[in-house]
Amino acid sequence: MNLIVSVAIILLNLYVAYGHKFVYDEVSKAFTFTAQCLMGLYISQVSTQFRAFPFERALLNRLYE
Repeated sequence: MNLIVSVAIILLNLYVAYGHKFVYDEVSKAFTFTAQCLMGLYISQVSTQFRAFPFERALLNRLYE
């Protein structure tokens, strides 16, 4: 997993360094979407193991609106 993350960061830095604005926007959208999915999976896993706290419920509602 660390290898994948470091390769992705290196690629992102290369795109930024060479000024490919469109590609950078698309990559940042993909990173944002992936982060939201991982956060949603983590929160749903936690809320199924334990009773969901109000803060987690609010986050889940905001993520899946």
